[in-house]
Amino acid sequence: MEKTIYNLELNETLFAEMKWGIRMDIIRVAGGWIYQFIKREHNGKDEYVGNCFVPYDNTFQKVPK
Repeated sequence: MEKTIYNLELNETLFAEMKWGIRMDIIRVAGGWIYQFIKREHNGKDEYVGNCFVPYDNTFQKVPK
């Protein structure tokens, strides 16, 4: 089964690459998720950009047919 934010275990992380060298880590926590943004630098070091708590909501969850 494909990993989505809805089937993550508590404290499990899903990694996603975004544009402009930004990595987004989605961490499952009680009551929702924490989206953490990290900028990848050319020298191999990562720079923390910010994070955001997103409360649980399954409005956009795909329902298997």
